Amino acid sequence: MINAYRESIHDKVKGEYDQVSSIEITSLPTTFTNLEDVSNIDIDSDIATDELEEELEITGESKRDHIAYHIYQLQRTFQMECQNSFTNFFSRQYYKIILREIDQTAGVSLPNFPSYQIVVGLFRNELNKLPDCCGKLVAEMHEYMSECLLQLFEHTFISDFPRLKERLKEVIIKQLNDVKDILSERVQEILDTERRVFTLNHYYMDTVNKLKEKMNDKINGQKGSSSAKSSAATATVVKNSTETVAYVPMSNEAQAARGIQIALHAYSKVVQKRIIDNIAQTCYYHFIIQCALKIDQHLSASIPSSQLLQYMREPHKQTELRNKLTCSIQACEQALQLGLEHINSNTIMSNIFLCLMLLVTWHFQIECIQPYFPPQIAFTTEDAVGRYLFAVDEINQRAYQWHLIDSDDQLYSYAMSKMMHATNISIDEDYWYSEVNCSLQRTGEVYPCEEIFFKKNTDIPVRHTYFEGTGWYALRVIVNYKIISMGKPSDKLFAKIPENWMNNCTDLNLGLDFILPSPIIKVNESATVKIRLTSPPHRLDGNDTVTLQWRVDETSSECQNCLRWEPKQFNFNIKNFDHYQTMIVSRVKDGSETTISPIMKGGGYDKTRSDVYRLLFRSICYIFVSIIETNNYILFSWE
Repeated sequence: MINAYRESIHDKVKGEYDQVSSIEITSLPTTFTNLEDVSNIDIDSDIATDELEEELEITGESKRDHIAYHIYQLQRTFQMECQNSFTNFFSRQYYKIILREIDQTAGVSLPNFPSYQIVVGLFRNELNKLPDCCGKLVAEMHEYMSECLLQLFEHTFISDFPRLKERLKEVIIKQLNDVKDILSERVQEILDTERRVFTLNHYYMDTVNKLKEKMNDKINGQKGSSSAKSSAATATVVKNSTETVAYVPMSNEAQAARGIQIALHAYSKVVQKRIIDNIAQTCYYHFIIQCALKIDQHLSASIPSSQLLQYMREPHKQTELRNKLTCSIQACEQALQLGLEHINSNTIMSNIFLCLMLLVTWHFQIECIQPYFPPQIAFTTEDAVGRYLFAVDEINQRAYQWHLIDSDDQLYSYAMSKMMHATNISIDEDYWYSEVNCSLQRTGEVYPCEEIFFKKNTDIPVRHTYFEGTGWYALRVIVNYKIISMGKPSDKLFAKIPENWMNNCTDLNLGLDFILPSPIIKVNESATVKIRLTSPPHRLDGNDTVTLQWRVDETSSECQNCLRWEPKQFNFNIKNFDHYQTMIVSRVKDGSETTISPIMKGGGYDKTRSDVYRLLFRSICYIFVSIIETNNYILFSWE
């Protein structure tokens, strides 16, 4: 599918649309530039361009996936907008602006040699108009390429693997957004380089000389008609915000203004051509060459082969629907078979009615569920600590764990959820996994955060894998199950469960998590402690709020009034239990060790052992140095 997607993009870029235009062309539009036409330019009229513009009109609506054609049209639109953004330098209004600038720099140089900064300043004002049309081109190209590539993607990729399809679509969108960001920076860089007024293009001087030649021809042609009125010439008045300055028509300043107009017009033409070509080519390079023509490479590299099977698995909801449908079909077949067995009896009609009732009731009573532990099972597991015996009686809502080494504590825990099914994982096993992935930073390997394996086509568990710890301390734990019995466990295993276990149970998953960079706090200094809960609190009587406060542990603190902390109370609930909250601990008095203990209330945290989560702060640091020769230890301390 990726190869077909690549070929479809290449065809659209190359213009291979598999069709012949149906437009009847009676005459071909031509584009030409006649150098002699420059001589017909009227210096005193509005001069917007020095070349002809054409607009190609095509009847009918072009297909949106014709990439080459639409990119070209966007570039042509950008060309016209860029050209139209420049001011008509030969207008009367702009002539007055130049005279005002010359007046403000009077005395810097000779009147017929105006300051170079005038040209630079006026041109940069024009340059400041270009970011809008350039940004518009980038945005329109991004919008069109997103629409076109996603449309081709939908036509090419089938819907049999929706999770894989969504993942690949995310890759395409991300690549286009990255190209847009890179291109915006590149366009801004091109515009920044144009702030330096410079060119090696001979077109600039050619244009200047032609315009000066035309201006001289015009002046010579008007000598006869203007000589009679020369004695009555009036001064041209230029109004400024601060003063009014009068110039004769052919004064040095007036001639300098004409020279600046010609220079700005000629240089702007050079810049227009340079910017239009550079930005158009840059947009094409990044959107087409670097993105569209290489999108297949990004798609192939986005999903490692180890994760490809995971994305190609069908969605969990679809699996559930399939399993329910299978069970419904089986129920219907059993009901039909039962009906056939009774069809030959004497009371045919009553038996048919009975079969129909059985069919309906059986259909609604049968329910297919995802395999987990059987509702009643006993099994053992082994790890580095010892051997454990588990007994699960889901039907009677009871569970038991027995540690064979030194305890017979009872443990209550919640079942796994959000598990996806992988079909045909092996010949002998079925495989279920969590949607969330976890990684081992030491090796870079990625696995589902939780997995469980069953014997093929049964609900008998074989092994269970899960992640323990985070970051560099993350471990992938594999627990193998040895099944002792199936069915209801012995009642003797549950004899020790107290009758009021619901009110006195302790959830061992409930606890606190800290981030404390250093326990050393000197006088008038502070330390930051980040605190969160390890598990969501229980909802008791409709309330899931946990309040956390701290107190000084008098039994293990040598200084009981050395520390202060803010805030005094933290509030957690099911929604924010895993979000760190910050506590600032400050030392207000010199002393040695101070220990503070948590006070937790609500959400089942009342029964959590507070001594496990105490925080110890010191004002001095101890270092133990080992002397191997004497096997003694020297204690150093300092503040």
